Amino acid sequence: MQQARYPSAVDPAWQPVHTVYVPADRFSAGTVADWGDSASSLVKAHLSGPAEVASVFDVPGALASAVHDKVLRKLATEPVEDLRIDFEDGYGVRGYAVEDAHAAQAAEAVAALHASGALPRRWGVRVKSFADGDPARSVGTLRVFLAGVVGSVGEVPPRIRRDISQGVVGSVPWAICRGSCRFGG
Repeated sequence: MQQARYPSAVDPAWQPVHTVYVPADRFSAGTVADWGDSASSLVKAHLSGPAEVASVFDVPGALASAVHDKVLRKLATEPVEDLRIDFEDGYGVRGYAVEDAHAAQAAEAVAALHASGALPRRWGVRVKSFADGDPARSVGTLRVFLAGVVGSVGEVPPRIRRDISQGVVGSVPWAICRGSCRFGG
């Protein structure tokens, strides 16, 4: 059932452990590394070795050692599995010029993460609702963001295409927009 609801062309057996929503005004090319550094610091401070893992989670020492090693390795190589650049709840209401500037900055950060190979395997953008509020603002945010990514990368990196099987998860009400919204020029 999980596979039917959340297909993934990247690896059908893989689903993200978590989704990180970062307010657009706080998102940068360093966000993924910063989250990884913070998480690693917390693990090292509170679960400094296998003995602490065994004690806290009441698991055998051999299992604790394997888990501890895997957690540290995961945080070093892929600290964020699924990222959303948030222009909705976590972002708030801003003026058009301010939100456009943040959308352009977010696009530059995505391009930099893509170029460095640090873009999470699943990522996307979350815009304000099309149903209530200002749908023109939502379309404007998408237009600025996607134009910025395409302008920097030459295309939309594979993990943002509308087809979820390509790895993108956009928090956008596509059904409302189909046939009535244009994202080009």
